[in-house]
Amino acid sequence: MTTLADVPIFGGLSPKTIDFLLERAANVAVSAGDHFFVEGELGNCLFVLDRGRVAIERSKGDLCLLLAEFGPGDCFGEMALVAITPRCASARALEDCGALRVPNTALIELARADIEQFALLQMNLGREIARRLSITDDLLFEQLCRERDAGRDGRAIAARFAATLK
Repeated sequence: MTTLADVPIFGGLSPKTIDFLLERAANVAVSAGDHFFVEGELGNCLFVLDRGRVAIERSKGDLCLLLAEFGPGDCFGEMALVAITPRCASARALEDCGALRVPNTALIELARADIEQFALLQMNLGREIARRLSITDDLLFEQLCRERDAGRDGRAIAARFAATLK
């Protein structure tokens, strides 16, 4: 298994903190085709994938779009913990998967036990979310450029996107 210290969101945490989190985490197995979580559910944990591949998907009606694929050593599910919102996407196992499930209660307990380590973990989570948002921003920009190059007005898409950020 990938050690937590090798996963960017846990980078810089002390060995004591890593052990603290591991004591509160659980190993889970998810069969190919099954979900770790479903869009709209209350997020109460994040996952660190040990084996297998996971698809992050969003659905609207009968349309299902792949947003990302993750493999061993990747984490997912962290956005709901930071934003304290329902899951904005589903995580579906593409293969039989094994993962470490880190519950939000572990983070709450860490905040009580060692606020500096908790702050570092929150900073790491924020950096990972910002990194992923930057990638999404680049993809949106590329799409708007393609719309313009095709003679379509991408401003309506850009305006809709900008309105959601307010």
